[in-house]
Amino acid sequence: MGRSIMVSRNIFDLENISRECDYLRGLGKDTIWNGPADTSIATVVPNSVYPPREDTYLLATAIYLRGKGAGKRFFEVGVGSGVVTAFASSQGWNVSGCDINPMAVSCARGLLRERGVEPSTIFEGGPGEGIGPDGGDGKGIDWAGAGGYDLLVWNLPYISPPDVGEPHLGPLEEAGLVDFDDADDKLLDSLEQHPHILNRGATILLLCNNDANGLTLRSRWLARGWASRILEQDPMGDGEVLRVVELWLPWQDSEAMVVDELDSTNTHLLASGGRQGDRIRALRQLRGRGHRARKWDSVSGDLTCSWLIHEGEISTTYFRPGMLQLEAALAVLDTIAALSGQQLPSEGMSAMESMAALGFSVKWPNDIWYKGGKLAGILAESRSFQERLRIVLGIGINIAERKRDSTSPRPLATLADYNLVSHSIVKIEMVLNAALASIQERRPSHPEHCKKTTTITGESNAITDVNELVFASVAIHVDKYGSPTLNHEEITLLGISPTGTLEIIDQGGNHLSIDDTSSLLWPPQSAG
Repeated sequence: MGRSIMVSRNIFDLENISRECDYLRGLGKDTIWNGPADTSIATVVPNSVYPPREDTYLLATAIYLRGKGAGKRFFEVGVGSGVVTAFASSQGWNVSGCDINPMAVSCARGLLRERGVEPSTIFEGGPGEGIGPDGGDGKGIDWAGAGGYDLLVWNLPYISPPDVGEPHLGPLEEAGLVDFDDADDKLLDSLEQHPHILNRGATILLLCNNDANGLTLRSRWLARGWASRILEQDPMGDGEVLRVVELWLPWQDSEAMVVDELDSTNTHLLASGGRQGDRIRALRQLRGRGHRARKWDSVSGDLTCSWLIHEGEISTTYFRPGMLQLEAALAVLDTIAALSGQQLPSEGMSAMESMAALGFSVKWPNDIWYKGGKLAGILAESRSFQERLRIVLGIGINIAERKRDSTSPRPLATLADYNLVSHSIVKIEMVLNAALASIQERRPSHPEHCKKTTTITGESNAITDVNELVFASVAIHVDKYGSPTLNHEEITLLGISPTGTLEIIDQGGNHLSIDDTSSLLWPPQSAG
């Protein structure tokens, strides 16, 4: 575990520095680390270097579950003792790494040398070096070597910095363990300014905890166009939860198109096909439609965009339009949260409730509302041809300000009402694309994580399904605007099934699954 940004303020006194010197003169600790796949690594860890702990095992597990490296290139930021890099080497990865602590660099090089691995690819330094003030190349990126990595991992420093007057660690320890200024942001800056660090299709694994910085990590990266999922987590007691987050640039083999005018973006993609993640945005959509072929009205400056979600054999495809629309609703909420610096609502009930407190809610089956008006609509459609099935997803978001008709039975809301018009439509589309990929893109990692999110707030570490999260928002919507009726009779909402149907109990006590809104009647204040 390393740290690349040295502390900029003078906080160390002679006692801190003297203690650090005593540590450096020490002999270090004989350590045997037992990792995944019955791995056992013996090493000597200098006193000023972070030793292997529970977080080390968690990160190594995420690497192990990706499968053999098969000669692909691996890079660890903050190598610390070197055991994670050594473990990756044992799994077939061609390894490199860096650390700002020279003792850690020496320790990792020695361990690799003992295991017959070339040690010269462990560099001193870290993210933040080589970043120019105006986005230039700065002083270069010696810490990353030649670049071209397929997997980059970092056990982020996550100890809160001490207040002025509180005891401090020594300078090298503090540099390696304390999160002074959002270390992952420095990595993100480096990757944007030096894109050759990663190969096309590369993956990043970041280990963090559930402090304020960790809870918004995915949100910050999403705001800059990165898709992500939570792969592993481990409760540590006292409310702390460690987690491994997978990040990647979404749908890199897809095509993004922008056209001046189009009848319907969904209709276009249904007819043309393509690859998963292909999308088309119309500056002006002439015949946009919503659920049950209702007209979707948009104005210049609104987002009207469709994605190709799947194309494959009918026999191997299970199309759940209801759940796909609800997953897209969650992606829209994540997009709004990321653009406003909030924790992603897909991460759990607490974050979803925070979005509700701001005025956002999901109206089943396919709408997003904001403070009394419809903000966004979603429509999933499919077309079969020659034993194949093509699935597209259309999303319309009201962005631009417009005149309102107070007598309209279908009230509208826009992102301008939420003061998000400072973001360009290109930026909003980029973030929404990454949010959708976070849920929908097929990746060579844990398939069981693709449809789930993880609650890590407080002491909870439960897995929360998308349908449970969305139902929480639907229930909030019902509390605000009233419950729908079935055949003009009151109903009790129970939840949303894994297929996206609304589960209810009618007046006769019957448990029903509703997959169509034709039989539901919403109150006038929630119509539309």
